[in-house]
Amino acid sequence: MDIVESQVRESDFGRYLCAQFAPPAVRPALLAVLALAVELASVRDRTVREPAMSAIRFAWWRDGLDAIFTGKAPPPEPILLALQRAVGLHGLSRAPFDDLLEGVQREAEGASPGEVAVAIGAGPLRAWLEILNVRDADSIAAAQQAGAAWALAVRGEEAHARQHVAHARSLRAKVDGRALPAMLTATVAEKERGRVGLQLALLRRALFGRY
Repeated sequence: MDIVESQVRESDFGRYLCAQFAPPAVRPALLAVLALAVELASVRDRTVREPAMSAIRFAWWRDGLDAIFTGKAPPPEPILLALQRAVGLHGLSRAPFDDLLEGVQREAEGASPGEVAVAIGAGPLRAWLEILNVRDADSIAAAQQAGAAWALAVRGEEAHARQHVAHARSLRAKVDGRALPAMLTATVAEKERGRVGLQLALLRRALFGRY
């Protein structure tokens, strides 16, 4: 297990499990996206103690993305190098990453969970859909809802999270089957489970192509 995968597994076990339902060839790219989300969240969590340093770190990650998406060499940091490979292999667009970074930074500056849930939760899933070669509007809309549900759930906004889960599931008949790893995020958001319970729930849903 490399450092990127280890970091995601430790810090974001639910979405790490979702990535395991993707074809093995694309899992490293999915995990690279999640690793960025995990790292940005850790910057946000340090904001109260070190606001000036957090601003510098957000700018550093933005500069790293600039390098990747302009074809330059990013700093030799494992997550950025993994993202560079993912972008090169899958032709990823930059917008989901910018939305994620902006959402996390806005939250660090005081924005409410409802204001940033879509950017923080759905940004990574939009990149996942590109990696999974899913680009239709219905799948993207459903992933937006699943991602927002996850972001709200981890922030204690369970009632609002359930609304987004219901919306994501209302689109299920229209969602591309290849999007399932991303859509399983709705199951992670649904309610609190232990690690084994979550693994079983995801396995049951995946077996039937549901989320």
